[in-house]
Amino acid sequence: MSRVVSPQDAATALHRREVHTRRPWGQSSTEYLVVLAVLALALVVGPDSPLEQVFRAFALRYQQFTFAMSRP
Repeated sequence: MSRVVSPQDAATALHRREVHTRRPWGQSSTEYLVVLAVLALALVVGPDSPLEQVFRAFALRYQQFTFAMSRP
């Protein structure tokens, strides 16, 4: 037997279903934050870290560029 449902009852039922099926956005944000923190830590830790290598490479290239530009 079918029950007659008013439009307002249908909207209320839909709203209740949406409220209970929401995804936990806070958990995924926390997971992304942890992954990014570990990645950042991996870039800056150590005596010869990848970030330090990048800075050294930029300094060397800039030194070579300025030397070449200063030549007559």
